Amino acid sequence: MIELSGIWSLASNALFLCIGVLGIGFVIAFHEFGHFLFGKLFGVTIHTFSIGFGPQLITKRLWETNFTVSLIPLGGYVEPEPGLKENPLPGTLAYLPYWKKMMIIFGGILFNIIFAYAAFVCLAMTGVPESQLYTETGAHKIHTVLPDSAAFKAGILKGDKIISINGQDVSHNLVLLKKLINESSEEPLIVTVERNNESLSMTVTPDQVVHKTISAKQLGTGFIFEKTPGVPFGAALKKAYTRTSSIMKNTLGFFKQAAQRRSTEGLSGPLGMITMAITMIQQSFLLFLLLLAVISVNLAALNLLPLPILDGGQGLTYTIEALWGKPLKENIINAIHIGSWLLMMALFAYLTYKDVIALWFT
Repeated sequence: MIELSGIWSLASNALFLCIGVLGIGFVIAFHEFGHFLFGKLFGVTIHTFSIGFGPQLITKRLWETNFTVSLIPLGGYVEPEPGLKENPLPGTLAYLPYWKKMMIIFGGILFNIIFAYAAFVCLAMTGVPESQLYTETGAHKIHTVLPDSAAFKAGILKGDKIISINGQDVSHNLVLLKKLINESSEEPLIVTVERNNESLSMTVTPDQVVHKTISAKQLGTGFIFEKTPGVPFGAALKKAYTRTSSIMKNTLGFFKQAAQRRSTEGLSGPLGMITMAITMIQQSFLLFLLLLAVISVNLAALNLLPLPILDGGQGLTYTIEALWGKPLKENIINAIHIGSWLLMMALFAYLTYKDVIALWFT
């Protein structure tokens, strides 16, 4: 006989899975809506607005556009009428001037930023527990201390709050804390912690930890964040701007480092994102909203990259054509796009494989 608790657990997980998939799908669909809106604004015929890829499940024709929901919800696309570059006609992309084409291309990126900014404003006004999704600010304390680690040997305990390292305040800046540890020399660090409302200073020599090809110095501690209080609307606007721009900058910097290292370390596929979404939903809706905002900024940053399959690559193509004064050959563009799609699908498959291995062994 199946216990009711087991049935409830399965139903809850299925519900969280659906919410996670729909949430991520919404962020992607909102990106595509930016393309759609600017295309319609400039009079371009939009044949298809699809949420998801693969076989179409639902199709509804409105405003000369087929709105579809497809089987695989993690993705989407807008299909405008490209037109003939040699003989452009009204209602086609080819007929538009350069700046309007660029507005359509970057409309999706703009909408991702708008969604993230609005979400961060709401989160700043409400107050939300900080998390590893965004670690620049927020009061934090030690949640775990690994046995035989540098922190363990120095006498650091669970529940301690690291206030400063070598005199630098890190009480609300976990990124700076980790940076000071990782960039430390062979000399021991002077770490000041708060314990039972008292300040204690101790010397700590970080451990050199090697994970695959990456070497870093660590204390051997895990952190949790305390809830930050809500702020007034005006302060929330400023805080949301700082948070959005900071995540965008960090994401672009991460892509640059990944390209330089030629490594996928730190990248996650669709399965990894869904797993994280389920975890956040189970903890708090606000944390789930925070995750969607971060994903939205990441999607905007990703599409800024000048890769043929992304918005940045299409914008680069339009820019080259505008500077050159004539269109590029279609067969060359199509070959580049097909090659890019194959490479992107191969990357997604590899990242999914990594996600499966990580889930299997954790």
